[in-house]
Amino acid sequence: MKKVIVLVLCFAMFFGAVQAKDVTVIFNFPEGTTDIVDTVSVNEDANAFTAVALAAQNNGVELDLSYYDPPGGFFVNSIDGVAPGTSEYWGLFINYLFSMTDGMSTYIPEDNDIVEFAIVGFDFS
Repeated sequence: MKKVIVLVLCFAMFFGAVQAKDVTVIFNFPEGTTDIVDTVSVNEDANAFTAVALAAQNNGVELDLSYYDPPGGFFVNSIDGVAPGTSEYWGLFINYLFSMTDGMSTYIPEDNDIVEFAIVGFDFS
């Protein structure tokens, strides 16, 4: 019986460790506003939206989002009341690199990834 209990506990610990990952979320506001940085623990299969929503909830940050289908993802209108100006938008950065292909609905972060939002301008050149 002892072996079974030990085996069950080991199994639970193993799957508990495998089932979660830490993702750091950064809301990078324009100058004059304090940035928000939070590391959250999410399920292994969670997308970046899950981490962003949890970090927002933890820090009392209001997300104003619009959902578009297709392509099946969220557009950020404002974060905590801060909206981009004309010819700007809230851009998604993954590990400090601008994401050209993934949105927060499609990107599945790895353990210890950094998901960041910052206001960027459209490049019309």
